[in-house]
Amino acid sequence: MKQNKERHWIAVYTKARSENKVTSELESKGITCFLPQRQQLRQWSDRKKIISVPLIPSYIFVNIELSQYHRVFESDGVVKVVTFNNRIAIVRPFEIDLLRLACGDAAATIDSDISKRIGEQVEITEGVFAGYCGIVLGKREGLKVAIQIQELGISVVITAPTIQVRLKEVV
Repeated sequence: MKQNKERHWIAVYTKARSENKVTSELESKGITCFLPQRQQLRQWSDRKKIISVPLIPSYIFVNIELSQYHRVFESDGVVKVVTFNNRIAIVRPFEIDLLRLACGDAAATIDSDISKRIGEQVEITEGVFAGYCGIVLGKREGLKVAIQIQELGISVVITAPTIQVRLKEVV
């Protein structure tokens, strides 16, 4: 019997502030990782500095064969592999692409508050998030739209000009 050698993106939960260390350790072992980060201005009493911070604290994403997922525990900072309905949560490639886009958008935030996932379903028609569908959260200088990553129970929240968003047709 031939085993499935297909690689999938899975979410790995790390110890607090260990995302960079875990990513480096796993990559040194030949495991492909993605740590979504964005630039943020931090201020200390004597200076200001732009630093990279995780887009989703304590999460990294690993591209690996599901039968090999136990290899992520070769890094000390790994707490667990994220599961959904008692199975490993697989993050779809277009959701990884969404996170890559969100890293470059200073207005994008991550929101895991389920109570905010209400409203009209829309499709973004222009800009870097074109083609993604989401739910309108509110209006203020454009529409706040949450694009969900279902397996992780999180949403990427963006603000898009009203002209770039249209109601999604229900099929």
